[in-house]
Amino acid sequence: KDLGFHTDGLVEMPMIIRAPDRSVIFNQTGAIRTELMKIPGVEGVTFTLIHPWRVSDVNWTNLTPEGGQSHHKIHNSGIDDFYFEVLDIPILSGRLPTSDGPRWRELGENEVESDIIINEAAARVLGWGKDAVDKRAFRDVKSRDGREIRLWSRVACVVGDSHNQSLHLGIAPSMYSPGGSLHYTLVRLGPGNLVDQMAGLEAVWGKFLEGKPFEFNF
Repeated sequence: KDLGFHTDGLVEMPMIIRAPDRSVIFNQTGAIRTELMKIPGVEGVTFTLIHPWRVSDVNWTNLTPEGGQSHHKIHNSGIDDFYFEVLDIPILSGRLPTSDGPRWRELGENEVESDIIINEAAARVLGWGKDAVDKRAFRDVKSRDGREIRLWSRVACVVGDSHNQSLHLGIAPSMYSPGGSLHYTLVRLGPGNLVDQMAGLEAVWGKFLEGKPFEFNF
């Protein structure tokens, strides 16, 4: 069955990268990508919070469309700037936001806004259909000092649906946020000597995760 993304030659490595400063995360992922792309046969590298084929039980967000009254559960995952290119997920409308620069824009005293990417399923659930670009939805949260903050999400881009959970459950409505914590490295391997390619991946793993046993999944 077509999963909606390209699985051939895709290797997943649980290289968990956490940092309070987003610039530290991006510097690390950039260094790791540079080293991995030097390996003969590596065609692409991307980083993500969640497996592309399995949604998380906890990474769900309640979003209310602007002007609406009801909220809808949308799965949320952090990604880097190469995610859709490496997985070959089509961009249907809008433009991909990038992860450089501030994640949130100040709108007012208690309101901020960020750009998101959604899949077709989310566009349908939120009632926007094919006219989702530049639409907004919000969720309200409490700040550490007890203030209520409204977090606005503006749709910058809509991507094609891909099977992100068990096939009998269908496709989860999903949003993707550039940046944030990134727990998995996905490497696209092309033609070449697989033994040498995997040895190269292990060498890069050891350089950045010294002392941790090499882990991977196809």
